[in-house]
Amino acid sequence: MRCVAVAVLELSLPRYDHLIQSSITAAMGQISRFLLLASSLLVVYYVGAKILDRLTYSRNKRLLGCQEATKYPHKDPVFGLDLLIKDTKEHTESVYLAEIKRQYAVYGKTHEIRFLNARMIRTMDSKNIQAVLGLNAKDFGLQPLREGLAMPLFDRGINTTDGEYWQHSRSLIKPTFSRAEICDLGSLEFHFCRFLDLLPRDRSEVDLQPLLSRLVRFFDLQKR
Repeated sequence: MRCVAVAVLELSLPRYDHLIQSSITAAMGQISRFLLLASSLLVVYYVGAKILDRLTYSRNKRLLGCQEATKYPHKDPVFGLDLLIKDTKEHTESVYLAEIKRQYAVYGKTHEIRFLNARMIRTMDSKNIQAVLGLNAKDFGLQPLREGLAMPLFDRGINTTDGEYWQHSRSLIKPTFSRAEICDLGSLEFHFCRFLDLLPRDRSEVDLQPLLSRLVRFFDLQKR
């Protein structure tokens, strides 16, 4: 009887192996179809978002009478990693400002770069800066970009916020940057030199936030 049972079991195993393999094949086929569908949807979404972004960009450019910005010649035109690596290296070598000055001289006062698959505009044009920081400030924003990185240093203020809080911060410092005030830099130089004297010379760590707050406060009080 035992021999018969063993024989039946041995005869049944190939059939179960076939069923298991068929189940695995069916499951793999479903997974493949799901991945293909998901990939297709991602591609459609990406292409659609890019087309919508380009149409919005072209429409706003036409309505505002803006010209096309010169494009930086990226080696990586998708993510712009070449310029990101280059900027990081120049920061560590303390030559970033000189290189930025050279880029403006070569590519113009306003030019477009790629930053992690996003379009970014670099400008030193006074009219563009006036539009972004003054006349059309409500149409621009830096809070999502700077809040997490700059908040520990600048706290909530003109450098890290948008909207009403930004307007309030701007109204506090606006008198300091009037044409009459910025023509007299002697008092600012005095307070700035005092600020530099408070910085450690041994490369030790220092909290700049209270020192910068004192610098702005003393200069502002002197002008009132």
